Amino acid sequence: MASISTLGARHCVVDARPGQYLCFPDLLALPGAGLLCVYREADRHVATRRALLARESADGGASWGPAREVARGTGHCPRLCAPAPGLVCALDDDGALFASRDQGRTWSSTRGAGMTHGVPDRILALPGGPWLTTAHRHLDGPEDPASAQRPTEQVVFASHDAGRSWGPRGLLAGPGRLVLCEAALVRLPSGRILALLRENSHVGEPIRRSHSDDDGRTWSPPEPTPLLGHRPTPGLTADGRLLVTFRDTGPNAGTSAWLGPEEALRGFAPQGPASHAPGPPPPLYPAGLLLEAPTATAPWLLRPLTDPDAEHAVLEAEVRCLEGAAGLRLGGWWRLTPDALALLGAPARGQGPPEVLARTALAPGAARRIRLEWRPGEVRALVDGELRLAVALPAADVRRRAVCFGALPGEPGRSLWRAVAQEIRPRGGAPAHGWTWTPAEGQPDARVRREVLRLADAPGVAWPDFGYSGWAEPRPGRFVCVYHHAEARDPDYAPCAAAHVRATRFDTADFPAAGDTPADRARAGPRR
Repeated sequence: MASISTLGARHCVVDARPGQYLCFPDLLALPGAGLLCVYREADRHVATRRALLARESADGGASWGPAREVARGTGHCPRLCAPAPGLVCALDDDGALFASRDQGRTWSSTRGAGMTHGVPDRILALPGGPWLTTAHRHLDGPEDPASAQRPTEQVVFASHDAGRSWGPRGLLAGPGRLVLCEAALVRLPSGRILALLRENSHVGEPIRRSHSDDDGRTWSPPEPTPLLGHRPTPGLTADGRLLVTFRDTGPNAGTSAWLGPEEALRGFAPQGPASHAPGPPPPLYPAGLLLEAPTATAPWLLRPLTDPDAEHAVLEAEVRCLEGAAGLRLGGWWRLTPDALALLGAPARGQGPPEVLARTALAPGAARRIRLEWRPGEVRALVDGELRLAVALPAADVRRRAVCFGALPGEPGRSLWRAVAQEIRPRGGAPAHGWTWTPAEGQPDARVRREVLRLADAPGVAWPDFGYSGWAEPRPGRFVCVYHHAEARDPDYAPCAAAHVRATRFDTADFPAAGDTPADRARAGPRR
């Protein structure tokens, strides 16, 4: 586990006031080691009143000066940057550009014509060229049943007049089964522009990456990263690595960071319920991974189905349910008990226990090899190689997309997992996704444990109320991240009605090192 969430000396409050929903901050390092934070003041997440505020820190983020009002009646997801020497800019969600030439003490505003999309990124000033940013919008038309949302498009915009007007430069991501939005850009030393994009289906789709080698005009197809979350904020560190902070929407929610070489930010990684949770991980033995309540309260998230109308998929596990229930999810939740395997539907009349759509009895006692197969419109269950159930299901349904194993949410149980494997085969000859796990690999979420640092846990907090972030590096290898946050245990907390802005200080030594898995330890040799 790599977490600094409980290290109180690392955290401080930037702004917290009763009756104010303080949120969506960004951060900029100023000349002379100062820090400037801009954020929104509002009455709630979906605001009926709002203002854009700024505060400074002169001691590396340990304390913060008084708030200054940048603008009233506006302010949503502002992004800070310094696109030219002596110039600080904050680009706001409604296309307003606020500019300061005295390090954020006074501001002028411009309404950028042509900014037709929302939640723009920081301004990226190309050397000798235009300013770039990227923003998204939901398209008109019906919702896609596979995402329960209208499709999105993410467009790169360019300005040749210092933000007074904007025009589209390239389509970063168009409509499809992925709901891609909230992209952020960073220019690499090679000149390539890397984009990270939130995926908004809420079924475990990871943050996607894309790149452009022609200054934002054309983009590579989006591909998965090992990060699961919203509003990624990437940037280059003083030593040339990539740092990303983001709202972590894995099984244990919070604000997280990833640090590494850009080329390492590729490939899907399973997300575990104990990746950043306090205490030891679930017991791992040569015979299997032992999951038992109350420590195992959430499943491991595997790569979901992106296009359930077209993909074929398999989820296979060798598992013994010792008592209570365990769960697998492909095409819906399957409840595994010592004597039965059942496919669950939604609770009858929206309440009470879930409906059982299909059930097959099992002889108790032995470990079973459960194989679930998804074909568009049908899910099948095989037990020890024998077909037991075949159930017709609508394919284009967002509830069919998530793929999980482990604990069955809401039900106690104790189970031993000896092996898990997943395969997804897209149509059209696209590359298949495959993943296999045995106890020899260490914890199933070993990669996340090895690469991701948890800055702040947010247990029980509604996902809109935490994790939009910005960061800066006031000294080489020393970082400050600002983000909005809430504590579910606070008596005044109400979902989407309470949040404050925090700052967390961390450095490169806080990130987990290789050596989390038995294979890594064997490669590294004995520790001295």
